[in-house]
Parts: sequence; structure tokens; C-alpha cells
Amino acid sequence: MMYFCFICAIFIVGECFVMKKNVLVFVLLIGLVFSIFTQNVSDFEYTESNGQITIIGYKGIIKDIVIPDRINDLPVTTIEKNAFLDKQLIGVVIPNFVKSIGSSAFYNNQITSLVIPNSIISIGGFAFGYNRLINLVIPNSITTIETGTFDLNQLVNVVIPNSVVKIGWNAFANNKLIDVIIPDSVVEIGYLAFINNQLVNVNISNSVKLVFNKSFDDNVVINRR
Repeated sequence: MMYFCFICAIFIVGECFVMKKNVLVFVLLIGLVFSIFTQNVSDFEYTESNGQITIIGYKGIIKDIVIPDRINDLPVTTIEKNAFLDKQLIGVVIPNFVKSIGSSAFYNNQITSLVIPNSIISIGGFAFGYNRLINLVIPNSITTIETGTFDLNQLVNVVIPNSVVKIGWNAFANNKLIDVIIPDSVVEIGYLAFINNQLVNVNISNSVKLVFNKSFDDNVVINRR
């Protein structure tokens, strides 16, 4: 719909140019059209503290977004809880300065494409829940995958790095995983962590000390290695 409006706007601008033959008007209107359909720093709501920027909200119309790495020449280091909740986003690129993503920060969108940088050290519960992710690579800077972080997506493939020690409750529940590799670094797999997927067999290391009875579906065969 947005692209249709864009084309219509270009058509109108073109007609204006033909009718008025006014180059200045044409240029000004083209600039206005592109300003409407281009992401700007002003689309992001933020706070500033101790020389760092925290994103607290989003009011733009662009749905495939690139979060700026700097605002007012200060690094964007935190994405606050609920910052992008229910914004109908389809894609997100998170910059390298960001260290923390709050709980439910991107919950209830339509995200299919996600880039998480290695600078991230914490991702809050349900941060990316209820989206449309299919493939996911978790950076090796993450040690805990919190409750419901990637719940209710469409994940078919996920790469869990050797840095992860704990996989929380419902972390990957309600997806379409057919295979998953649990790294040797993991010591705990939470309740319902992989429930409602398409897994049949799962290999886990003897280093995993705690696996809840309902971490996986009842029909999943768990093999220790």
C-alpha cells in the first residue's frame, strides 16, 4: 500500500511538472515525497543519559527499519522494553553499538528478517516473540536466552552459539523447528523451551544438568552425548 501511494505521488508530481513547467516546484515536491517515504532519525523516540542513547519508541511509517547507530553523535546502546511493540515491522537491523534489548521490545510484529550484532549482551523476555522469523543466528555474545524470547515465530533454522548457558522457559516454543543443535555450553533447558515444534530427535550434551519434563514435546527422543 505504501509503495502504491508512492507511485501515485510521483505521478501527481509529474503532472504538476508538465502543467506548470516549474522546475523548482517539481524539485520541492520530489523532496517532499522522498521525505515521507524515507526513514529519518526523527522517527525514533529516545532518551539521552551519560553520553548514550536509549531508544524508547518508534513513530515512523517505514516497516523495514535500520536503527541508527548514533543520534546527536552519541552511540545508541539500549533498546528499551516495548519500544517497537506492535508496530507492524517486517524487518529490523540493529546497529553494532547496541548492548541491551528490553523485554517485549519487538513483540507482536511481522518481522521476517532480523540482524542481531555481536555487541548484544542481553535480550529480554519475549523481545522477539509473536513475529514471523524463519531463520535465526544468535550472536556469540549471548549467554542466556530468556523466557519466550523467540516464542510464536515460524523458525525452521536456529543457530545457538557456544556462549549460551541457559535456555529459558518457552524460549523457542511454537515454531517449526525440525532440527536443533544444543551446544555443549548449555547447562539448563527451561520448561516448554521447545514445545510445539516439529522436532523428532534431539541430541544434548551430558553437560546439561537440568532439562524439564516438558522442555520438548512428549514424542521427542532425547539422546545424550
